[in-house]
Amino acid sequence: RNVGLPISRANLSNWFLAGAKLLKPLVDIMHNDLLKNDIIHMDETTLQVIKTNQNNCYIWGMESSKHDLPIRLYFYKQTREHNNAKVLVKDYKGYIQSDCYEAYDKIEGCINVACIAHARRKYSDFITMCKGKLELSNSLCLQGINFIKELYSIESGLEKENASINRIYEVRNTKSKEVLDRYKIWLDETYPTLPPKSNLAKALFYSINNFNNLSNYLLDGRLSIDNNRAERQMKNFVIGRKNWMFCFTENGAESSSIAYSIVETAIANN
Repeated sequence: RNVGLPISRANLSNWFLAGAKLLKPLVDIMHNDLLKNDIIHMDETTLQVIKTNQNNCYIWGMESSKHDLPIRLYFYKQTREHNNAKVLVKDYKGYIQSDCYEAYDKIEGCINVACIAHARRKYSDFITMCKGKLELSNSLCLQGINFIKELYSIESGLEKENASINRIYEVRNTKSKEVLDRYKIWLDETYPTLPPKSNLAKALFYSINNFNNLSNYLLDGRLSIDNNRAERQMKNFVIGRKNWMFCFTENGAESSSIAYSIVETAIANN
């Protein structure tokens, strides 16, 4: 109403939908460009869409690695089912950095690089839940966390020396591998001593069950130790969602994902 023209919410929504429709071909080009890389970060978050039968729908995020041209994409899907992952990555061959989501294990030609920050979070969440009441359990959790701290300390050292990709690969496959080997021994020895259905056992089992994928960052010096890059990308969407809370229709959800893709990629490229 700043210029004296009353503009209805419906009109604003229609303009937004029309704008997103015009921008869709650009997002398709960005998507194809992203799939030409050999490292992709992926994450998913929930979205309420009123005019669906789903309690929660999903926004899937895809982002380039820090070594490639910045591209941030968002895609609306009704579910988190495995087939949606296959649709989004098309015929992609390469590394997918994720939060241990098993859907990426099932895509031929893709290597699932899991997030060590998620493994650490399983321990820290348990400690928070216990609030210091279980001294022995907390002690075991801290042992698990200390292994992961060692891995991050190595990464911090490489970052400080501005190490080359080859140098990162070499250090990881000596120092980081040695820590991971000790961590695996500790997991295999400790897990059988715990009640299998306990929360502490579940924290250890997360690392045991995903150990190969958690170790896959050793395969290439360009890979990250965690998937925090994609998590930061999704956080921007989550912060927005706290304000507008839901999309009314699927068309609106798809239009929002297009708008986020354009704006977030523009921000990433300054």
